[in-house]
Amino acid sequence: MPLYPRLRLYTTIGLSTLFLSGCAAPPAFQVISLALDGISYLTTDKSVADHGLSLVAQEDCKMLRGLKGEDICQKEPEEIEEIEELEVVIDKASIDSGKQSALTE
Repeated sequence: MPLYPRLRLYTTIGLSTLFLSGCAAPPAFQVISLALDGISYLTTDKSVADHGLSLVAQEDCKMLRGLKGEDICQKEPEEIEEIEELEVVIDKASIDSGKQSALTE
């Protein structure tokens, strides 16, 4: 076999194993990953990847919502309550300022 085809064959095999090895993690890593996901689901009802996505998006993200047709990332419930409280304060302030302007006229 000439040198060029043999070099091409070895390069193809080497690159194939390099790229395909990312798809097949070692069994010990897979077991640890599954255990961490299981613990995470039991305690928070979200996977480790969901927690990472939530951290990056700074919202409450859960991939299973996509299967239900919902938005994957939603605002935190505490943020929604804070926004609603702020809207109430703004409404009261606008009503109070309206009363004051009516009294001054």
